[in-house]
Amino acid sequence: MIFKKTVLVIALASLLVACGGGGGDSSSNSGSSNTGSGSSNTMSDLDKAKQLIQTTNTIVSYYDSFDEIQKTYQPSINAVAEISPDIEDSTNLLLTLSELALQDAKGSTKTYSAQDIDRLYAASELYAPDFKLTNNALKIEVNGLIAKVSGSTDFERWAGFKFVSGQNPISLYADKTTLQVKQLNLSQPSVVTAESTHVYSIFANSELETVNANKKKATVKFKDNSSVSILYADAKIFDERTENEMATSVTTTLKNIELTTDESFVGTFKELSGQAKAVTMVDNGNSFVRLIPYELKLDGVATVKDQDNISIQASAKLNNDLNKPIDITGNKESINNFLNISLNIVLTGNLKAKNKQTPFSLKVSGLRNEFKVGNATADIDVDGNALNIQFVSSNLDQDKPTVAATVKHKNGAYVSIPDLDNFVSTKIMVGSTSYGDLSKVSGSLYNARFTDNTIITIAP
Repeated sequence: MIFKKTVLVIALASLLVACGGGGGDSSSNSGSSNTGSGSSNTMSDLDKAKQLIQTTNTIVSYYDSFDEIQKTYQPSINAVAEISPDIEDSTNLLLTLSELALQDAKGSTKTYSAQDIDRLYAASELYAPDFKLTNNALKIEVNGLIAKVSGSTDFERWAGFKFVSGQNPISLYADKTTLQVKQLNLSQPSVVTAESTHVYSIFANSELETVNANKKKATVKFKDNSSVSILYADAKIFDERTENEMATSVTTTLKNIELTTDESFVGTFKELSGQAKAVTMVDNGNSFVRLIPYELKLDGVATVKDQDNISIQASAKLNNDLNKPIDITGNKESINNFLNISLNIVLTGNLKAKNKQTPFSLKVSGLRNEFKVGNATADIDVDGNALNIQFVSSNLDQDKPTVAATVKHKNGAYVSIPDLDNFVSTKIMVGSTSYGDLSKVSGSLYNARFTDNTIITIAP
């Protein structure tokens, strides 16, 4: 779950200095209450060092509010996880039925009743016995390569066979779902023309609703055109391609899709796109080809109860040379064969803290382009209190890599921790001069002692 993992990233980034727990406001003769908003031009270097620790402590003090976000969204996350198979199976079923109708119509204009659809599906050995339809009231209108689906049906998933002596195996079905199609307009690859690029499209204003056996309801609205483009090395009629023929690339572009659940959750995805490429894999000397996703993008907003909004933009890219064979023997990496990947995440929203809505943002970028080393940068801002954290992970070829971190304030103050797992003490720096020490006292208790004998305590 991206959201949950990102909250953990926030926690880690916020707690680099404290190395755990929430933050308190206890201090002794701090000398300055300035955190993230004062002008650093008029501050002494000592005050800049204090501002770094105070800003860290302020951000840490919001930890419970970050945790509250997760608690607010967790029921929705669970609900989406539960209804995702319903959406996937419903879409799969509708695409299958539409494809059968388009194949049967052969480019002509034709309308298929529920009885016609049942007949086509029952006669299709390719797709049976994936689903069992009951109470079928669907209608499919075909015009050339475009199919319009409307109506409703119940369906169950194939769950296995029942074997009875002397009889053919009997298919068993379970997990009934009710599917209501308000309108689904889509096109599929030509069934009469040889092409090298085959495109599936779902057009704007399409909408479907599912209710599963647990009475969990979900609605999906396509507010813009979405498509999947499949590229092959040669031109053929799509239906004549065999399972052994591998596409050279696949591009998926989903735009402006809205997902609604019973838990007052609305997820709006401005973009959800990805690209995959055929790659030669080698396992113990045996070569084979697989489609490997190498670029993903997500841009969306999650809303709970019409008020709690979290915006997320994320992208990931595999930077390996996919024109070269990839050796996966033993499922081990090597200096010539490792996962070269870049990642970017931006989260923005509001925290319910201190009797007000408090804006926050988190930007995380990561890059691993060396066998043993990876780098990541996190910029976190809570109500104007901002920190930059730079991570360096080394010994990535080992079971337990070493993670170092440098926490910086925009005023120039910073602390460097060479090994987060074994943190004991570090200098609080401005430029090349130390203005104090940050030390672990015990458990989750940490002290920052400055050169003027001021002490700021960071504690849960």
